[in-house]
Amino acid sequence: MPKLVPSLMVGLLLVAKASAQVEYVALPDHSFRAVGADGGRAFGVSGLLPALWTRGSGVQMLSVPPGTNRAFFSMMGMSWDGRHLACTLYIGNSDSQSVALWNDLVRVDVGDIPGGGFPRPRAAESGMCGAGNFVIGAGRSEEGLEAFRWSESTGFVRTGTLDGAGVQAFAASYDAGVLCGFAVAGAGTRPWRWTDAGGHQLLASLGASGVIRACSADGRILVGSSGVNNLYTAQRGVIWNGTGTLFELPQVNGEFVESCTGVSADGRVVVGYTQSDKGIIWDVSSGVRLLRDVAIEQGGVAIPEIGPARAISADGRTIVGDGFILRLVSPCAGDVDDGSLSGGRDNVVSPDDLLAFIEWLVEGNGLADIDNGTGTGTPDAAVNIDDLLYFLQGYEGGC
Repeated sequence: MPKLVPSLMVGLLLVAKASAQVEYVALPDHSFRAVGADGGRAFGVSGLLPALWTRGSGVQMLSVPPGTNRAFFSMMGMSWDGRHLACTLYIGNSDSQSVALWNDLVRVDVGDIPGGGFPRPRAAESGMCGAGNFVIGAGRSEEGLEAFRWSESTGFVRTGTLDGAGVQAFAASYDAGVLCGFAVAGAGTRPWRWTDAGGHQLLASLGASGVIRACSADGRILVGSSGVNNLYTAQRGVIWNGTGTLFELPQVNGEFVESCTGVSADGRVVVGYTQSDKGIIWDVSSGVRLLRDVAIEQGGVAIPEIGPARAISADGRTIVGDGFILRLVSPCAGDVDDGSLSGGRDNVVSPDDLLAFIEWLVEGNGLADIDNGTGTGTPDAAVNIDDLLYFLQGYEGGC
């Protein structure tokens, strides 16, 4: 049974402003790497071992095999409903690796990739598709380093290598039909994407290296980092749009953004960190800002410096990272576009929003996925009447 860790939630700030709240939870000695769609659950490590945070309940340590000494916290994942979690565990003094999947906190051992071993997984953000929860990652087979997706019903679905070069998946689309991460290229890496239909694809980089860390629900918007030299000493946070075009995030307060680590389901909101490990947030309308500045602006009171952001919820409101969980004020449901059809918000409800939303709805564009029928603004990777009703409510009310 998982055990509850008492007295770990050492800081909690709820600040009322205009009928909304900014929530800041400080959790030293924790690093959260994944978060559920509505921000109610986050998955990461407490100390060195896997832990689950739940709003209202705090932190639970997860069950691990005897002899487990740490989790591979750079690769951890959670399904959108927060029920399915996955990471790699290091066991014993030999550092042997074991893939662990927790379904409703019950651990399932995944096993080794056929022909090899040591798979390093991350839970795809689907987890609720008909085939069951997908784990994605990479493992060494007879061919070399291969990316994979795995479920209890399908077993391992492998990508193969890229002309003999190893590939590693760090992220997946909602249904795990798109995997992305990096391909090994000499002494460096190249940003890499794989799809069921198209197979392997290398994407543009700023210079000698690149890696994709996260992607939108449909797998079109990708975020990560790219190096401007061969030494991995000058990494920059980058976004690849739906056509694969590369965009480098600008500086914030005189600092370069070092990496982008998370993106909302619709691709509108991106998080990451600067060279000095300050958490950042980016969107089309406002550009790059420090997370702390945004939280203070929305909440109205001072909070401590916020460290590296590691993931963002599907609804684009909850950001998690090293030592913190932050939930921002929900955007206005009726303000979805600034007239550019890019999804940038302009804090004005106008016919531009209505025209853009109807166009996205007809196309089935993920920018129209703004509610799952609960009226909470939580996406569900589907574009349907629930989204239209939620939008019209916000549009009519004028926010």
